[in-house]
Amino acid sequence: MLICCKITIMQIVKFEPKYRAAFKQLNLQWITKFFRVESKDSEQLDNPEQCLAAGGEIFFAVVDGRAVGTCAMYKVTPTRFELAKMAVDPEFRGAGFGNALMQAAEDWARHQGADEVFLVSNTILETAIALYKKHGYRTTKLGQNPDYDRGNIEMTKTL
Repeated sequence: MLICCKITIMQIVKFEPKYRAAFKQLNLQWITKFFRVESKDSEQLDNPEQCLAAGGEIFFAVVDGRAVGTCAMYKVTPTRFELAKMAVDPEFRGAGFGNALMQAAEDWARHQGADEVFLVSNTILETAIALYKKHGYRTTKLGQNPDYDRGNIEMTKTL
């Protein structure tokens, strides 16, 4: 009997210019499916290097040289970071890529001296909210967020 299976090898890497377009495309995919692109989205997606210049980092899940997932860690203060712009290609969802991206981003932030990470989301994104809860994020604010029209939940994790 011959059993065959597909093995997917995923790597988590930091920002490289060759992944710049993937950062935007992966995020636009989910944003435009559920919401509208806001000015802060455009600013972040069109200028990912600003995240790096301000002391943050962008991570990518890469399979066979192709970025299939991403998330950013924006430095807000020396000890507080924002997890943002997290996206995984629909073809790769449910395979642990979001978990791996979050873990890499949190480990990196901790190494930078962060003691707290927060995120802004929307409660209709039930799968994302479940992922955040699984990783220890707790709801700290419900209601309209000042930075995003779509933001109606803020969650925080102590590192």
